[in-house]
Amino acid sequence: MNDSLANFDRNLQFELLELAVYDYPDVIETENIPDHSRLVDKKKLLQNIAYLQEEGLVKGGIPFRKRTCNTSD
Repeated sequence: MNDSLANFDRNLQFELLELAVYDYPDVIETENIPDHSRLVDKKKLLQNIAYLQEEGLVKGGIPFRKRTCNTSD
């Protein structure tokens, strides 16, 4: 399994959704984030938030950059 796929964590995704539901309709409050979640690798956290955002399960999250093709000759 490549490193990118290894970062997808269903338990983390579920916890993020629980946090979002708890603080809904507001943003997730920092003080509501459990200590063990604060220790998650930043890249892993962002990948899982991006996944939830792409699936339409959360709004906001992280900004996306538009991918462009570089077609230089």
